[in-house]
Amino acid sequence: MFKLIKHLLLLCVAILFNFSLLYADSVASIINYVNTGKYLELETEKAYIKLTPVTNDIIRVRVGVKDVAGNNKYLEDYSYAVLDDVINKNANFTATRRGNNIYMRTDSLEVEIDLDSALIDIRDIKDGFSYAKDFEPMAFNEPVIRQENIEKPGLGNPFNEGNSVTVTKRLAYNEHFYGLGEKTGKFDKRRSNLQMWNTDAPGYCPTCDPIYQSHPFFIGLKDDKAYGIFFDNTYRTYFDMGYTDEDRYIFSSEGGEIDYYFMRGPSIKEVLSHYTALTGKMPMPPKWSIGHHLCRWSYYPDNEVIEVVETARSNKIPLDVIWLDIHYMDEYRIFTWDKTRFSDLKGTVDKIHSMGAKVVSMIDPGVKVDPGYFVYDEMMANEYYVKYPDGSPVIGPVWPGDCIFPDFTNPSVRSWWGNLYKVMLDQGIDGFWNDMNEPAVFNDIKTMKDDASFYDFGLNSSHRKMHNVYALNMIRATYEGVLNLMNGKRPFVLSRAGFSGLQRYFGVTWTGDNTSSFEHLKLTIPMFLGLSLSGIPFVGADIGGFNDSADPELLTRWYQAAALTPFMREHTVRGSYDQEPWAYGDPYKSIMREAINLRYRLLPYLYTLFHEASNESSPIMRPLVYEYQNDENTYNLEDEFLLGDKILVAPVLERGVNNRVVYLPKGTWYDYGSGETLEGNWAYYYSAPLHVLPVFVKEGSIIATKEVGQYVDEVSEEEIGLQVYMPANDGEYTSTLYVDDGETINSEYDNFVFKLTKGNGSTNIEINRGGSFNKVKRFYLTFNGGDVKKIVADGKEVTIDNNRFYI
Repeated sequence: MFKLIKHLLLLCVAILFNFSLLYADSVASIINYVNTGKYLELETEKAYIKLTPVTNDIIRVRVGVKDVAGNNKYLEDYSYAVLDDVINKNANFTATRRGNNIYMRTDSLEVEIDLDSALIDIRDIKDGFSYAKDFEPMAFNEPVIRQENIEKPGLGNPFNEGNSVTVTKRLAYNEHFYGLGEKTGKFDKRRSNLQMWNTDAPGYCPTCDPIYQSHPFFIGLKDDKAYGIFFDNTYRTYFDMGYTDEDRYIFSSEGGEIDYYFMRGPSIKEVLSHYTALTGKMPMPPKWSIGHHLCRWSYYPDNEVIEVVETARSNKIPLDVIWLDIHYMDEYRIFTWDKTRFSDLKGTVDKIHSMGAKVVSMIDPGVKVDPGYFVYDEMMANEYYVKYPDGSPVIGPVWPGDCIFPDFTNPSVRSWWGNLYKVMLDQGIDGFWNDMNEPAVFNDIKTMKDDASFYDFGLNSSHRKMHNVYALNMIRATYEGVLNLMNGKRPFVLSRAGFSGLQRYFGVTWTGDNTSSFEHLKLTIPMFLGLSLSGIPFVGADIGGFNDSADPELLTRWYQAAALTPFMREHTVRGSYDQEPWAYGDPYKSIMREAINLRYRLLPYLYTLFHEASNESSPIMRPLVYEYQNDENTYNLEDEFLLGDKILVAPVLERGVNNRVVYLPKGTWYDYGSGETLEGNWAYYYSAPLHVLPVFVKEGSIIATKEVGQYVDEVSEEEIGLQVYMPANDGEYTSTLYVDDGETINSEYDNFVFKLTKGNGSTNIEINRGGSFNKVKRFYLTFNGGDVKKIVADGKEVTIDNNRFYI
C-alpha cells in the first residue's frame, strides 16, 4: 500500500509540473528571422529559436531564453549524448517567407513556422505528411538568475538552472510511441506519463517509474509512418504521451533549455539509424560475453566460485562467465579483494580460465572514506571528488559506509579512474560491472543532494543537471580505461544506470533488481524492446528474478524466455534459494539445459546479429513492428519478439500455462521444434507444455549454427551448419554470417552472404565470401521443407554424410 501511495504522489507531482508548464511563458510571436547558411534563427519577443538541419532527415530545434537585456540566448553548446562531430554539422536548406509563414526546406523535410504563434510543423517534403506539429507554442518559466553566480562566475552559468521548459505537440488518434529506454509497463507508451531520473529501485513494481536509466528518445508511428524525437536535456524530464490530455503529448524538463532533434523515417529502421548516427553505435563485444553467465549476491569464497563452474561442467550445462559481486572486496573497498575469501585471486581466476570460463567483477563508484586506502588518498590529494559549492567533498553512505564519489565529468578523473582497472586486470579479471551508479546513496533521497557540484566542462553545474549522466560518464571512464589497458582486446563493461549514448561505451545493461515472479518475467520483453528501440542492443534481465526466490516452474520458464535474448545472466539476492539451472534437478535441469543448448547452437547466427547491431544499429532483439510496420497487429504486441529478422520467439510468461496464443506475421513460418509449416498473418493457439519453447523460423532463411560446446570457443568455427528453410513462394531470400576472432578490436573477418533463389522448379543457393579471415573451412547443410533429391556445388554433386550435405 505504501508503494502505491508513493507512486500516486509522484504521478501527481509529474502531472502538476506539466500543468504548470502549460501556463508558463510561450516563446511569443516572431519579430525577426535570419538565414545564416548553417541554420535558421528566429527571434521572438522573449526568446530565440534556432532550427538546424543536421542532415536532410534530422532537424535540431533549440530555444534560447532572453534575459532582461535581451542577451544570453543559448546555453553552452555541448552534449554528453550527441557525438562531438555532429554538434556543428549541417545540411543544405532554403528558407522562404510566404504570407504569414516561414518555410525551411531540406531535400527530405519541410518545416513550417507560423509568425504569429511560432508554432512549428515538420512535414515530409514528398507528400506533405505532418510528422510532428506543435499543439501550443514552446514554453518556459522565466530563468532564475542566481546572483551568487553573477558575482562568482566560476560557479557556472547563472541561467542554466530553474528555467523549466516544455514542448507540446498534437497527438493523432492512431499514433503510437516506442522507445523511451528502460521503462516498466506496456511496450506502446501511448497514454503513459513517464519521468527520466535515474533511480535505484530495488524490487520495482510493474508500473513503477522512474527506475535505473534515462533515455529521452521516442519513436512515433502514425499512418504507417515513423519519426523520432530526442530531447537532449539531462535534467529530470517528463514525457506525457497523451496521459493528461488525449489530443496532445508533452515533453518537458525542470531545467536546461529546449533542445531536441527531430528524425524523419518513414520506417522505424531509418529513425533508429538516424538516432545512432547522433548518439553512437555499440562496439563489437568479446564473443564469450554472449554466452551463459552465472551470478549471485555473492559467490564466495574462492573454492565456491570454482565449484560453481565445475558443477556446470559436470552437468553439461554450457557456461562462459562467473561473476563476483561485492563480497569479493575487502570490506567493500573497490579495486581490492578480501585476502581471506580470495587468498590467491589470480590463482582462482587462472583455474576458472583453465575450465574455459571468464570472470567479471563489480566496481561501484562509492570510495570508502578511509585514510591509507590508496583510492581514497589519491582522490583526496587531487580533488577528484564531487564537491559542495564550498569545495568540501560530498560524503554519503553506501556499502562501505561513508563514501566520496569521483566526478566523472572531469577528463582527468576519467583518465585516473580508467587506469585503476590495471589492478584487477593484473589478477586476470576479464570484464567489469559498474553498479550503484545512478548514483545511489543510502539516504532519504537515495542519491546526492541538489547542491552537489560537478566540473561539467568548467561550468561547476549542480547535481540537478548532472545526475542523469553520472553513470554515462562513469562507464565512459571504465570503457576507455580498460580499452587502453587491454592491448587491442575488446572490453566488457556492464552498467546498471545510463543515459542516451550509453551504447557507444559498449554499454551492456540489464533491468536491475527485479523480483522472482511471473509478473516480472512478463515485464522483461517490453522492457527489452523499449531499450532495443532506444539504441541499446545488448540487454537482459536477472534470470529467475533478483529479489526473493524462483520456484522450479518460474526458473524454467525464465531460462526459456532468456535463452534467445542478447544478454543471458542468472542472478539472485543474498539469502535466496539457489537459482543455477541444476538447483531443482530433473526434469527442470534438462529443460533449462536444452534452452541454453539452443542458444549455443545458434551462436553463429546470434554473433552475426551483434555485428549488425555494431555496424548498422539494427536491434538484436526486435519488436515485430520493427520488421512489419504496415501490420497493425504488431503495433501493441509485447509478449513475443524477433531475434534478428528470421527467428520469432514466443515464450510462455504465465504460471501453470501449457498453451499460448502466437501471432505470426505475413509469410510462411517453420516451427523450429517440429518442422511443421504455418501460414502467417494469423494467430495460433499453440501447445507449449513446460519443456517447449515456441520458436519459429521464416521461410527462405539460412540459419548458421554450430555444435554445442560448454563455452563459446570450445567448438571450432571451421565447420558451420546451415539450416535451410525452404521457401513456399518463388523469390530471392538473403541471409548472412559474420565470423571473426571474437577477441580483438581490429580482427580479420569473413562476411558470408547466402542468396537463396527459388523459381522455375528449382532452388539455387549462392554463397559469397567477403573478408580474409578464412576461419570457416566447410559448411554442412540440412534442409527443412521441400524434397531435396540432389545438390550440385561448383558443377559437382554433393555427397551425403549422416543426413548432412557437406560443401
